[in-house]
Amino acid sequence: MRRKFIIALLILAVAVFPLTATCTLAADGTQQPTHTYGRFALPFAGSFSGKSLSPPGGISDTGTGVFMWCGWSKVTGHQTTGTQFNQPYYMTITTLKGTISLQVQPGSTTYQIDKGTGCFANVVGGSGHFSLHRSSTGTVTGTVTGYLDGTIVFA
Repeated sequence: MRRKFIIALLILAVAVFPLTATCTLAADGTQQPTHTYGRFALPFAGSFSGKSLSPPGGISDTGTGVFMWCGWSKVTGHQTTGTQFNQPYYMTITTLKGTISLQVQPGSTTYQIDKGTGCFANVVGGSGHFSLHRSSTGTVTGTVTGYLDGTIVFA
């Protein structure tokens, strides 16, 4: 147990502390500090698979997956179609300790984290690459697989 604690502290020291204050280059080549003021970004990635339903008026996905910081999770997603064009795809990752909600704008391959609950209540954002693939069996049902890779931001 003590060894796991020490490893966790080392991961925090390497991954989190350098992200709390960064420097950017200005147009004249000087370094300008930018501070996150108590916010820190961590890598966030995962993959999922499940079933997809495509009845008139929308798309609904359900499945399971494994995500960094979440472990084994339930995934639900939905998008309104039909008369309402350009609607985002909404996805919720549900773990034993809380949820993470994100959305993907139509035609985009980038996710934006909206909020979290439970142990993810301090989530204030995050973004990254999102990929979603559906296969249809010729009916309204099919399969879905997806992957995301980016960051999650905590306050």
